[in-house]
Amino acid sequence: MIGVDVAPEMIAICNQRSRPIEITLADFWATSLPFPRAHFGAVIALHGTLAHPPEDADASLKKLSEELARLLIPRGVILFEVPSPAFLDAIDRGPASLARSIGADRSVHEDEALEVAIEARAFSADRWITSFSRHFDVHAEPISNVEQLVVGVRME
Repeated sequence: MIGVDVAPEMIAICNQRSRPIEITLADFWATSLPFPRAHFGAVIALHGTLAHPPEDADASLKKLSEELARLLIPRGVILFEVPSPAFLDAIDRGPASLARSIGADRSVHEDEALEVAIEARAFSADRWITSFSRHFDVHAEPISNVEQLVVGVRME
């Protein structure tokens, strides 16, 4: 098992765990990750890890699909827990919070005290399927009222 994080600070925090794992400094959205072809049997991204693509989301999802296909063995599995579009409705209807929707598939989480704003994307199941279907037999299903699970098997 190998973790990937883009922030050295988060890697340092993870390394303080009682059961640390190898963690590589890398960006999921980069052109290529620092691993050889067919290196993994599965890629798992939980808790909205993939909810923060660069500006051109369609191109970013396509590149991610290609890169994960490169990294996985034939019949390797992807499993993503990602926000669903219902997440945007839920934050707008919910009690006052630090999060709000800012577009058809976007939200922003702001903390004025820390002077931090993080944008997130909540894509439809169809968009995930379309983005990954060239390399994966993929489907998406709701796992809560605000999250979905995207599961795919790399085609040979």
